[in-house]
Amino acid sequence: MALVGDIYEDDRKPEEIAALRETALRELRQAVGERWATADPQILDTYTWQYIAELTSGTNYMERPLVVVLPNSTEQVAEIVRICNRIGCQYKAVSTGLGAWGAPTRPDFVVQID
Repeated sequence: MALVGDIYEDDRKPEEIAALRETALRELRQAVGERWATADPQILDTYTWQYIAELTSGTNYMERPLVVVLPNSTEQVAEIVRICNRIGCQYKAVSTGLGAWGAPTRPDFVVQID
Protein backbone atom coordinates (compact mmCIF):
# COMPACT_ATOMS: atom_id res chain seq x y z
CA MET A 1 0.00 0.00 0.00
CA ALA A 2 1.45 3.33 -1.05
CA LEU A 3 0.43 6.86 -0.12
CA VAL A 4 -0.72 8.74 -3.21
CA GLY A 5 -1.71 12.31 -2.41
CA ASP A 6 -4.05 12.13 0.56
CA ILE A 7 -5.24 8.56 -0.03
CA TYR A 8 -3.71 5.12 0.07
CA GLU A 9 -3.44 3.10 -3.10
CA ASP A 10 -3.88 -0.58 -2.34
CA ASP A 11 -1.37 -2.66 -4.27
CA ARG A 12 -2.62 -6.03 -3.03
CA LYS A 13 -3.85 -8.53 -5.59
CA PRO A 14 -7.46 -9.79 -5.34
CA GLU A 15 -6.20 -13.29 -4.54
CA GLU A 16 -4.16 -11.89 -1.61
CA ILE A 17 -7.26 -10.19 -0.21
CA ALA A 18 -9.29 -13.39 -0.68
CA ALA A 19 -6.64 -15.46 1.11
CA LEU A 20 -6.49 -13.01 4.02
CA ARG A 21 -10.31 -13.00 4.28
CA GLU A 22 -10.44 -16.81 4.21
CA THR A 23 -7.79 -17.13 6.93
CA ALA A 24 -9.40 -14.47 9.11
CA LEU A 25 -12.86 -15.96 8.75
CA ARG A 26 -11.69 -19.50 9.54
CA GLU A 27 -9.74 -18.46 12.64
CA LEU A 28 -12.35 -16.02 13.91
CA ARG A 29 -15.10 -18.61 13.58
CA GLN A 30 -13.00 -20.98 15.68
CA ALA A 31 -12.73 -18.25 18.32
CA VAL A 32 -16.37 -17.07 18.47
CA GLY A 33 -18.40 -19.74 16.71
CA GLU A 34 -19.57 -20.17 13.13
CA ARG A 35 -22.60 -17.90 13.46
CA TRP A 36 -20.72 -14.93 14.95
CA ALA A 37 -18.17 -14.18 12.22
CA THR A 38 -19.07 -13.42 8.62
CA ALA A 39 -17.71 -12.20 5.32
CA ASP A 40 -21.12 -12.16 3.62
CA PRO A 41 -21.00 -9.12 1.28
CA GLN A 42 -24.52 -8.05 2.26
CA ILE A 43 -23.59 -7.96 5.93
CA LEU A 44 -20.24 -6.27 5.25
CA ASP A 45 -21.98 -3.57 3.23
CA THR A 46 -24.30 -2.73 6.13
CA TYR A 47 -21.22 -1.75 8.11
CA THR A 48 -20.06 0.69 5.43
CA TRP A 49 -22.85 3.19 6.13
CA GLN A 50 -21.81 5.48 8.94
CA TYR A 51 -23.48 8.53 10.42
CA ILE A 52 -21.63 11.73 9.46
CA ALA A 53 -19.13 9.83 7.33
CA GLU A 54 -19.51 12.55 4.70
CA LEU A 55 -17.34 14.76 6.90
CA THR A 56 -14.36 12.49 6.31
CA SER A 57 -15.14 10.63 3.09
CA GLY A 58 -17.47 12.92 1.14
CA THR A 59 -20.18 10.24 1.25
CA ASN A 60 -22.21 8.40 3.89
CA TYR A 61 -20.15 5.27 3.27
CA MET A 62 -16.80 4.17 4.63
CA GLU A 63 -14.63 1.23 3.51
CA ARG A 64 -15.87 -2.35 3.62
CA PRO A 65 -14.46 -4.46 6.46
CA LEU A 66 -12.61 -7.70 5.78
CA VAL A 67 -14.78 -9.65 8.24
CA VAL A 68 -17.38 -8.72 10.86
CA VAL A 69 -17.19 -10.53 14.18
CA LEU A 70 -19.52 -10.36 17.19
CA PRO A 71 -17.80 -11.58 20.35
CA ASN A 72 -19.64 -12.11 23.62
CA SER A 73 -16.83 -11.92 26.15
CA THR A 74 -13.60 -10.10 26.87
CA GLU A 75 -11.77 -13.38 26.34
CA GLN A 76 -13.15 -13.59 22.80
CA VAL A 77 -12.17 -9.98 22.12
CA ALA A 78 -8.63 -10.73 23.32
CA GLU A 79 -8.48 -13.78 21.03
CA ILE A 80 -9.74 -11.70 18.07
CA VAL A 81 -6.96 -9.18 18.66
CA ARG A 82 -4.37 -11.99 18.84
CA ILE A 83 -5.68 -13.47 15.58
CA CYS A 84 -5.57 -10.12 13.78
CA ASN A 85 -2.03 -9.47 14.99
CA ARG A 86 -0.90 -12.95 13.95
CA ILE A 87 -2.39 -12.85 10.42
CA GLY A 88 -1.41 -9.24 9.79
CA CYS A 89 -4.66 -7.29 9.57
CA GLN A 90 -6.12 -4.45 11.58
CA TYR A 91 -9.12 -4.53 13.90
CA LYS A 92 -11.55 -1.84 14.90
CA ALA A 93 -14.34 -1.88 17.45
CA VAL A 94 -17.78 -0.37 16.96
CA SER A 95 -20.69 -0.54 19.38
CA THR A 96 -23.45 1.62 17.95
CA GLY A 97 -22.41 2.08 14.34
CA LEU A 98 -23.09 5.78 14.67
CA GLY A 99 -20.01 7.59 13.50
CA ALA A 100 -17.29 7.27 10.93
CA TRP A 101 -14.66 6.87 13.67
CA GLY A 102 -15.79 3.26 14.13
CA ALA A 103 -15.40 2.27 10.49
CA PRO A 104 -12.48 0.83 8.55
CA THR A 105 -10.37 3.34 6.68
CA ARG A 106 -8.71 0.77 4.43
CA PRO A 107 -10.83 -1.59 2.28
CA ASP A 108 -10.73 -5.33 2.94
CA PHE A 109 -8.11 -5.10 5.67
CA VAL A 110 -9.94 -4.39 8.94
CA VAL A 111 -11.83 -6.87 11.10
CA GLN A 112 -14.87 -5.02 12.41
CA ILE A 113 -15.55 -6.03 16.01
CA ASP A 114 -19.17 -5.30 16.92
